[in-house]
Amino acid sequence: MIDIKEETLVPCSKVSDWCEKHIGTRVKRSTVHRWRVRGCRGVKLEPLLVGGRRRYTSEEALERFFHTSTSAADGGDGTMPTPRINEAAHRKAMAYLKAEGI
Repeated sequence: MIDIKEETLVPCSKVSDWCEKHIGTRVKRSTVHRWRVRGCRGVKLEPLLVGGRRRYTSEEALERFFHTSTSAADGGDGTMPTPRINEAAHRKAMAYLKAEGI
């Protein structure tokens, strides 16, 4: 779900411009509409309807869409890949929890 306080909104009509600027490929508006309505490989682009007429998505939603559809295309389950964790911080946190009996 798009968090409008934390994410950078992009009008769906400008997604093709965003793609050209950030990934070097321009997509048609009909493609963006299809990503939003039908999806790609079982993954849909997250939309946001503002004022009953204007549709938006976010830069972060586009990144999630590209990552999950790539995962699905590569034989994955189409879920968002988990971020790498800092192993040292993870070990420290686990040691703390163990010491607290949690």
